[in-house]
Amino acid sequence: MQEANQSSLMSLEMEDYQKSLEALQNKLSEKEKALQDSLEEVSRVDKRADDFKTQIGEWKEKKKLI
Repeated sequence: MQEANQSSLMSLEMEDYQKSLEALQNKLSEKEKALQDSLEEVSRVDKRADDFKTQIGEWKEKKKLI
């Protein structure tokens, strides 16, 4: 009887562990997705900044010619 209780308790603990592990893996996946999205946004903003710098440089050159 005691062996059956221990086995049952161990099964419950393993199920709880498995659920916790799955929850943590899901959170990690969500965080990785959010990080990737943020990195892509940073890349887009950097490109826009570079484009603006190029435009400013072109305007300064045109202004010198006038």
